[in-house]
Amino acid sequence: MQTSLKVLMEEIESKKSEIVRRTLAGNEAERNRLPAKGWSRAQVVEHLIIYEEWLIAGRKKAIEAGASLKPGFKGKLFTGIVRFMIGTKARFGTMPEFEPATEIDTEKRLKDWSDIRRSISSELEPMTPTEMKPTYAVHPLAGPIDSETTLELISLHLDYHLRNFPDD
Repeated sequence: MQTSLKVLMEEIESKKSEIVRRTLAGNEAERNRLPAKGWSRAQVVEHLIIYEEWLIAGRKKAIEAGASLKPGFKGKLFTGIVRFMIGTKARFGTMPEFEPATEIDTEKRLKDWSDIRRSISSELEPMTPTEMKPTYAVHPLAGPIDSETTLELISLHLDYHLRNFPDD
């Protein structure tokens, strides 16, 4: 795997491990217990998985479109704005399609999350520097994004939720 992608994947896996550690700290009832404000630990995990599943769907769109989609400034600008907003500790709303269910089978969804990560890693592993530049996924706000930007957005999303993660 190319160095920049490998570094991002290692950061992502480290953040994911921390979320999993915090999530598994309690039994299923505790994982699904709603805090006074926000989502339960299981719901946060579910939301993160839904987002990454959605990125996989965006990957399929990029493959179908082929070379007709080009990542550009819009994706980099969007990522920069997200990074800035997270740095200011701003709160973001969630699009309805990313809202988690009330009750989550955490064990099953954690397995699904591992499967998603294996899929992403196996695609990124053989990439050459030239193969990193074309569109990797299509994001509804950022548009076509390359593989590095895709990983940056996953990492930033994890940062945001780690900061707000219930740790009781």
